[in-house]
Amino acid sequence: MPTTNLEIVREAYEAWSQGDLDAALDKFAADVIWQMAGVFPGIEPVYRGPEGVRRFSADFREPWESLTVEVGELAEIDEHRVLATVRFRGRGRGSGVETTAEFPQIWTLKDGSVVHLQSFADRSQALEAAGLPR
Repeated sequence: MPTTNLEIVREAYEAWSQGDLDAALDKFAADVIWQMAGVFPGIEPVYRGPEGVRRFSADFREPWESLTVEVGELAEIDEHRVLATVRFRGRGRGSGVETTAEFPQIWTLKDGSVVHLQSFADRSQALEAAGLPR
């Protein structure tokens, strides 16, 4: 059982990356809000609740023949927020085109559950949103 926000976030990433969406959803509150960065086409700007996260997962995985999401940096911003840097690698379904991207996210947790997740197009946006120096 994870005891820190960093462990909760790390376990959610690991579960999602391995395709175990149910295990990842165990880390999310029933009213979770996931805001997207607008980096990937076909992805809605906001997903809400577990069904929204399921829809995001399906929408995100659909155009890729293969994909991996790896966590780079994980750092506590404060007692409720974690800054994560995510590395995405995917091969387009049909096209075979390889794509890589790195983007930051801020995870907000309350009582051991993720209540808000926001993705950003670049690190300076995430740092500004977190109130940290760029």
